[in-house]
Amino acid sequence: MAQKKTVVLSGEAMKDLAKQAKATKDERRLQLDARHQYIFTSAMLVLMVAVSVALPSLLVSGQTTPVADWRPCGDFPWDTDDVTVSCDYTYTDVKRPWSGNPLVLQGRCTVTCPPEADMLVGPVSNPYGDAYGLKDGAYYCNVGNSTWMGSEPVCLGQYDSSTVITDDTNMVRLVGGEFYGCVEMYDDVTGQWGPVRGWNMNAGRDNRIFWADLACRDLGFREGLATHAYQLTSGVVSGSSPLRSHYRPLYPSAVPRFVVSQTLPQWEGATLRDAIDRVDRGSGYTIDTMCLACAGERDGQQDLAAQVTCTSDHLEVSFPRPPDNSVQAADVQLAAPPCRAEQNSTHIYIRTALGECGTTKEATLTEMIYRNTLTVGANPSHGGITWQLTKVPLECRLPRNKTLSLDFQPHLKSVFRSGVLGEGEFRISMELFRTNGFWRPVTEYPVFVELHEMIHVQIQVKSSDAYLQVFPHTCVATPSDDPSDRTRNDVIIDGCAKLPTLQFYPSPGPDRGRFGFQAFAYTTGVPTVYLHCDVLLCKALDPNSRCAQGCQTPSGRRRREAEPEVYRLIQGPIVLGDDQTGRKTQDLVTVSAIIGACAMLLAAAMFGLGILYKARREGRQSGYRVLENTD
Repeated sequence: MAQKKTVVLSGEAMKDLAKQAKATKDERRLQLDARHQYIFTSAMLVLMVAVSVALPSLLVSGQTTPVADWRPCGDFPWDTDDVTVSCDYTYTDVKRPWSGNPLVLQGRCTVTCPPEADMLVGPVSNPYGDAYGLKDGAYYCNVGNSTWMGSEPVCLGQYDSSTVITDDTNMVRLVGGEFYGCVEMYDDVTGQWGPVRGWNMNAGRDNRIFWADLACRDLGFREGLATHAYQLTSGVVSGSSPLRSHYRPLYPSAVPRFVVSQTLPQWEGATLRDAIDRVDRGSGYTIDTMCLACAGERDGQQDLAAQVTCTSDHLEVSFPRPPDNSVQAADVQLAAPPCRAEQNSTHIYIRTALGECGTTKEATLTEMIYRNTLTVGANPSHGGITWQLTKVPLECRLPRNKTLSLDFQPHLKSVFRSGVLGEGEFRISMELFRTNGFWRPVTEYPVFVELHEMIHVQIQVKSSDAYLQVFPHTCVATPSDDPSDRTRNDVIIDGCAKLPTLQFYPSPGPDRGRFGFQAFAYTTGVPTVYLHCDVLLCKALDPNSRCAQGCQTPSGRRRREAEPEVYRLIQGPIVLGDDQTGRKTQDLVTVSAIIGACAMLLAAAMFGLGILYKARREGRQSGYRVLENTD
């Protein structure tokens, strides 16, 4: 018979068993928690799928509870630069017509046109809008087909009888706007223009738009855009109206009226004249005048080969005169008065000083950009085919980061070069003065200065734009006229003074920057000093410009883009006076010996302390001192 053995565990062994039991229990608990979490996550996924499937059915059945950010049609697709869009994607509604299927909506957007706009085309309109009560000029997402209702918003301007678009035969024209207005035709019998009327004003959109397509294609457009639009007040929809009611001009009773037939011509190449049933040359009404908007760019419109010339003072644009003289100088203008165009035997041209006649300005890191708009709208009385009102954006780009090199001997090189198409350069100068009054610049070279004498420098931009600010961003001194000379001294870095004797002076305006420093000589014995400056131009009234920020340390400044081409202004060396030559040479030798000895001692000390410092700089700081006058 086997004997039972009794095992006696020590206290330490008991503790180990307890720890193992606890670890096993914790592991089982973690496994159980993970299993519960998996079950919970799976249930939530099933619930989400069920809700997404059932939601459309709930909406159709009458449930109109808003759903946060559910976008069955996606984002609003026509957020263009011409309008301001405001969307509420949580909007939900169900529209039930008198008969037919309900319309489920999820999402509503409104657009605002510029204040000068008069009508808005694009949102759903009659008769479809009337059937569902959509008459507010907004855009809606149709959940049924996941599509935004309507078309791209187009803002129409005021009716202007002087804006006339004609066809190639000069027999059909559109009066009122660049692509909208009322259609007129020319009557050979009376020699008058008259309205086109008689198209069924009570017909649905599809019927009217077929007639609009025919008229717009005659005028060179792709197709008709609309016959109905929403009225605007300060750019906001305030009501709806057929274009024939809003734009219809008042015609004398004696003008001819071209009455269209009840059916459209069906053959290929048919024109609006083929659709005319008769011409009424007696008195009559014009309530059903054909007024519409056309879509697409007009085919075959006159090409305006404009050329822009930019300088630091002005912007000029010119283009050849049309062979038929349909455009005169009086038909050409810029964004704002008072600039007037002129003409010669071959060209029409107009000029403006920078900052005038509606010219706007934008400052970038490297350029000043000036913009304007050339408007050409010929008068119908000039004969020939009437020009469509044409607007040509104008742009001039002038570099604002320039490097000026100043050495003090005049080489008589101009720093100004005339601009090319759309580009130009400013006139920037850097001059020397004897005093800090900056009354008279130095005109005789070479410039001889005494030791300790202050050299005064003025940097100036000359332009018709009075709101430019000049800023000496970086200036370095070298013993040669090479701005990349490896021997150099920092004078100004990031707008901050680096030379111990440098002083900044107040200037009478933002177009000038002034500073000065004491004459010095290099310990290498070279008696000349050349100054090279990187100059930055800014908008004077911009508090956030780099010029307004002034001195900025390297850690606080932003990295700039590559600098454009360089201006070089070279003006003869600064030379110490003749009575200082002997003593100057002796001092230079002494200073060189002292600096050499100090350098050896410093190197020995650093080696003894075990310090190793290695610095590599492309343009090293060279030794210099302000020499004492020893009369």
